[in-house]
Amino acid sequence: MKWNRITRNPANMVKPPKVERTKPLVLTADEAARLLEAIKHSRVYWPTMLALATGMRRGEICALRWRSVDFDRGTVHVIESLEQTREGIRFKPPKSGAPAPSPSPPSQRLSSDG
Repeated sequence: MKWNRITRNPANMVKPPKVERTKPLVLTADEAARLLEAIKHSRVYWPTMLALATGMRRGEICALRWRSVDFDRGTVHVIESLEQTREGIRFKPPKSGAPAPSPSPPSQRLSSDG
């Protein structure tokens, strides 16, 4: 039996498809206020408020635990992110690579009083 060996990689001759980058949707302050008003009695209010106020990603918000919250400084530390895979849900390092604090806006400072 004779082996037909390829001496070079044929994939090297193919140009990869261009990745189309879309501009992220950014809400105006008025749109954000209307969104929060529309969902104020919903269970997604606080995660949405946190995303709008800090720019945290969905996986980072879902991975928050009480140890991530510093009430004295009014900060939330992004320690990890939650990711859904075929095998289930897993914690992973944040996209930025290292844990980082996400400051709360002055009008929404965290309080242990409620």
